[in-house]
This record gives sequence, structure tokens and C-alpha cells, in this order.
Amino acid sequence: MRDLPKARSADPRRDTERVDVEIVSLADEVIAALRTEAGDRGISLERNGPAPVIVAGVRVSLSRLILALTVNALDHASSRVVLTVTAHENQARIEVSDDGPGFSQGAARVAFERFASSRPVDVDAPGPRHYGLGLALVAEVAHRHDGSVVIVDTGDVGALVRVSLPRSSTK
Repeated sequence: MRDLPKARSADPRRDTERVDVEIVSLADEVIAALRTEAGDRGISLERNGPAPVIVAGVRVSLSRLILALTVNALDHASSRVVLTVTAHENQARIEVSDDGPGFSQGAARVAFERFASSRPVDVDAPGPRHYGLGLALVAEVAHRHDGSVVIVDTGDVGALVRVSLPRSSTK
């Protein structure tokens, strides 16, 4: 199952109390939750970056952001997904890259809109149905945390999505 245990405990759209959240540990939880699924698909899943990286935010929302980014990458990867968490001056960066086909020009323009999907619609296809909400959720959570999300041009195969969030002022 793709749900993290703590993701069910609160409604990320209503929880507004911000606390210091160490996002490297959240990334590690997501990796642990998805490792079996990734392995079953023949995809290596890893996290890079030093700890700690702290942002002021809503933990459950940030967890869902990282989960949605990683699941999206797994759905498009050929063999590898890398989740990287780093700090750059006053910003925390969460980057997820994969070695899949990358974003097409048209898909990149609308990737963060609700119901946007580059997948063909096949109601009889096995596996989970995709509604084009994952990256829209990422964008919503990033903006609610005074951050941003962009698709980084890799110039090659694969995709890289970067979320930038303000680092906590207490760290």
C-alpha cells in the first residue's frame, strides 16, 4: 500500500499548525514505504543528501508531497529513482529524479494542474488508476508552505522535479 502510516492521522488541507519538520527523515519514511513496490518493479530507489534539513511546516502535508513526487517518478522510471534532500542558503530542496522518458514539452507546461496526465486513458489497464492529481498536490502543498515546484530540464532522458521550501528560522 502506498499510504504512509502517519499520513492518515490528519487532513493536510485543514492542518495549519506549523512545526519544525526534519524532511530527510520524512524522505527516509517514504523510501521505506515504497521500497518493496519499487523492487517488485525492478526499480532501485535511493535517497541522497545530508541530514538534517528542517522546514517549518505541516508534517503530514510534507510527507504527502514527498510521497506524491516519489510515486510519480516510480510510475515513469525505467530502472532508477533518486530522492535528494539538500539545503541551499535559506532554502530546503527536495528533488526527485528518474531515468524514464522525461516530460514532453506539452506535459511539462501543465504537469502541476489538476487532472493533467501524459498517460493514455485505459480503463481496463491493470494496476492503480491515475487521475493526474499527484503533481497538483505537490504544487498545492509547496505553495501552502511558501515554496515552489519546477520541472528541471535534464537535457537528457529522465525527469527531475524540484521543490524549494523556506528553511526553518530556528535552524
